[in-house]
Amino acid sequence: MATLYNGAGGLSHRARIPNVANLRLQTGCYDGTTATCTLTLNTAQGLFQVEGVFGVPNSSYRVVHRVFPHAFYRRLIVNQVLIERLSEGTGPDIVVHLSPPVPFTSEDIRFQPARTFRVHSSSSFREIIYQRCGRTVEVESRTYQPETRPVCVLWNHVPERLTLAGDGDRKVSFQFVMAVDGDEVVARKELRTALLQSAEELLRAHTSLWGSFWERTDILTTGSGEPLQRTVRASIFYLVSNFPFEESYRASPGPFGGLSPTGLGRGGGASYLDDYEGHSFWDTEIWMLPVLNLIDPWYGRLLVNYRSRLLEVANDLAADGSYAGARFPWESGYTGVEVTQPCCPEVAEYQHHITGDVSYGLRHHFATTQDLVWLQESGCRMVQEIADFWLSRLSFNYTGTGQYDIAGE
Repeated sequence: MATLYNGAGGLSHRARIPNVANLRLQTGCYDGTTATCTLTLNTAQGLFQVEGVFGVPNSSYRVVHRVFPHAFYRRLIVNQVLIERLSEGTGPDIVVHLSPPVPFTSEDIRFQPARTFRVHSSSSFREIIYQRCGRTVEVESRTYQPETRPVCVLWNHVPERLTLAGDGDRKVSFQFVMAVDGDEVVARKELRTALLQSAEELLRAHTSLWGSFWERTDILTTGSGEPLQRTVRASIFYLVSNFPFEESYRASPGPFGGLSPTGLGRGGGASYLDDYEGHSFWDTEIWMLPVLNLIDPWYGRLLVNYRSRLLEVANDLAADGSYAGARFPWESGYTGVEVTQPCCPEVAEYQHHITGDVSYGLRHHFATTQDLVWLQESGCRMVQEIADFWLSRLSFNYTGTGQYDIAGE
C-alpha cells in the first residue's frame, strides 16, 4: 500500500492500517525478561525471528517465531510459529499463550463491520477468515483525487493459545497470514494462495527472492572489519525493502509511489507530523536513486516513473507561479500536489531546487541504463518541461552580477 495517504494538502500522510499481524507470544522474549531467547533480523532472508528454549531439563521445548512481509506475495505479512519438544518421549501438553490482539482502529480509514467466511488451507480444513474493508477519510487534493482510497484487510483466525499435544508429534507449526490491498479480489486471491501452501513452501517462495537478490547484489568492504560490512548490507536491505521485487510486480502489478527519507511512514496518530509522512523529497533523487540505479535499474525506473506519472500536476504547479514547464513540489505524496506541512509555507514556495534534483535523477538513470526507449517515451518530455521551467525562472541581472540569475531561491 505504498500509495495510501490520508489528509488534505500539508496534512497528507501515510494512512495507518491496523496491523493484525502484530503477534507476540507470551514467552518473555520480546521484552527481554527471558535470557534463553535470540532475536534476529535476518537481512539475508528478509525476516525477523524470535527463538527461545523453555521448560525444565526433562521437559524442555523450543519455540521459533518468524514474521516477514512476503517478497513474492507482497500484499501479505506472514507469521509462522514452530513449537518443538526437545525432551525424549511424550510429556504433558505444551501451551504457548498469545498476547491479546491490538485494537482494529484507525483514524485514517473508516472501516465497515467485519465479515467472516471460510477457505480451504494446506491442513485440509476450512479456516475462518476475517475481512474488513473501508476507505480513507480525506482526499489529498480535490482537484486531482476525486474520491478517497479503498482498503481491504483480511486475516485468518488467531487463537488465544497454541498447543503441542503431549501424545502427538514432536513438533507442530502454525501459520497466520494478513493480506492488504485496495482491491478486495486481489487481497483474497493472495490470502487463499498462501493458505493453500505449507509453511515451508510459503517461506521458500519468500527467501528464494531475497537469496537471488543477494547473489547478484553486494558491496564488499575491506580493511574496516565486520561492522562496516554489516552496515553497508543493512543500508542496502533497508533501501530495497521499500520496493516490490521485479518478479512479484510483473506477476501482479500494482500502484507504486515514491521513496521517502524515512521509508514507510508511521501513519496516523498525533506524532505523524514529526516524521516525513512517507513523502518524497529531494532526498529521493539526490541520495537514494543513484545508489538504487547501480543496485538494479529496475528500482530507478520505478522512481522516475513516479515523477513522470505526476508530470501534469507539476505543469499546473509551475503555471500557478506564472512559470512555464514543470515545477515539482517540495514534498510529494499520492497526487503530486504540494504537501509540505502548514508550518513551513516558505519552504514550499522557495525550495525550487527539487525540480533540479528530479532532473539529476533522470540524468543518473539514463547514464546507468542508456535506455533510449524510456528516453523517447517519457524522459525527453520531462527534461524539456524542466528546462522550460528554469528558462522562465531566470532573469538577467543588469545592475548586479551582469549574468542570468535565479532570484528568490
